[in-house]
Amino acid sequence: MAKAAGQWFTLREYAERFRLPLATVQKRVEAGELVKKRVDGLNYLWAGEEEVVPPEPAPAAAFEPEPVASPEFQPPAASQELMLRTDRALSLVEKSLNTFMLMHREVVKEKERRLLELQGQVREKEERRRELEKILHQREQEIADLKMLAGLLEDQLRRAGAEAGSALAEDKARELGDLIQDQLTYLMEDEMVRELTKA
Repeated sequence: MAKAAGQWFTLREYAERFRLPLATVQKRVEAGELVKKRVDGLNYLWAGEEEVVPPEPAPAAAFEPEPVASPEFQPPAASQELMLRTDRALSLVEKSLNTFMLMHREVVKEKERRLLELQGQVREKEERRRELEKILHQREQEIADLKMLAGLLEDQLRRAGAEAGSALAEDKARELGDLIQDQLTYLMEDEMVRELTKA
């Protein structure tokens, strides 16, 4: 078989090579004036000697340019240094923030502990105050009872002095009643003071 002297072209390549309108090339293909072959969905036209058998057109992939490997992007040295500094700064900020948060938690825990302690002390003081109020009320009642008793004693002594008909006896009875009442009041107040100082 004779070697084909020619080349396969796509419709557009054929029109550009022979400076023909694309519509004219398509009409010549439809009229059967040009040798046509379809490969990989594309129509190829043979341009060369017609008496020889043309070779098979190469697949479309053969005409695709080889991919060019793009070089990997390398940032400038200044940008790399800036990125390193930024990373270090962010790391320091993160550590500082973590430390601050830990300290804050410890302070909050201590405040809560102190608050609970103070609340306990307040409850104890309140209970002690109620106890003292109760004791005070009891002592006031006891003093009132003692005053009443001292009054009764004075009346008895006064009656005894009146029966004896002696003014001196009445004065002595009054003095004795006052003395008893003062002594009882002093004893009660002294006991109250001791109870209060215990708090």
